[in-house]
Amino acid sequence: MLKLKVNNIDVEVEEGLTVLQACEKAGVEIPRFCYHEKLSIAGNCRMCLVEMEKSPKPVASCAMPAAEGMNIKTNTPFVEKARKGVMEFLLANHPLDCPVCDQGGECDLQDQSMFYGVDKSRFNENKRQVPEKNMGPLIKTQMTRCIHCTRCVRFATEIAGVPELGAIGRGEDMQITTISKNLCNLSCQLMLLIYVLLVHLHQNLMFLKLVLGN
Repeated sequence: MLKLKVNNIDVEVEEGLTVLQACEKAGVEIPRFCYHEKLSIAGNCRMCLVEMEKSPKPVASCAMPAAEGMNIKTNTPFVEKARKGVMEFLLANHPLDCPVCDQGGECDLQDQSMFYGVDKSRFNENKRQVPEKNMGPLIKTQMTRCIHCTRCVRFATEIAGVPELGAIGRGEDMQITTISKNLCNLSCQLMLLIYVLLVHLHQNLMFLKLVLGN
């Protein structure tokens, strides 16, 4: 067992766990978009940044292995500023259509922007437009709302065993698309539908947990 501190709380965790999992064991909530306990670690959303003693920069808690004697802080002005910066970047190209979005009211991005973001943006340029992807008759895409968490890509490859999705481009030009120019096959489309249903189920369970206070 490893002994470390999270917000001055002594925690003992099994070897091999990450800092994010150690924080959860200490009862500390860490925001995240790309991390999921059943998927491989991507570490690309950067919302899970925390402060680690002797580290000059915030670290991604989902990708940092827990180690003996670590001193982690999650509620300092340093962490708050880092998360606000990350959220500002995530929303830089995100459309402002929450009132008409079908995820309005049960959207992780919306909730976390309220808790960890800022109330205004310094981004004055035109937002990017991403063409919709034709993935077959069962899938409708809204690619301008994608924040590149790559959960769908990893779910397709690692859980469904259908490596049909991937990312192309870099930075602002990055897009999630099908690997080939052909449409997703039927198994890929069914896999994506299952993924969407699981996401909705998870969000509803989290909402019930919040309401019931358990």
